[in-house]
Amino acid sequence: MRFSVVAMIRFWTAYQICIAIEYLEFDYFGILIGYANWSGSLNARSMRLG
Repeated sequence: MRFSVVAMIRFWTAYQICIAIEYLEFDYFGILIGYANWSGSLNARSMRLG
């Protein structure tokens, strides 16, 4: 099975965020919204590139 680099980066980032939430007291929704925005802008950029 072949994974794209973007999917791997996304998975790794989500995994890191989960660890951070578990061990530190972050603003969960702030991180979630920030991650959604980052991932959305990444999608828009890659769509524009082709």
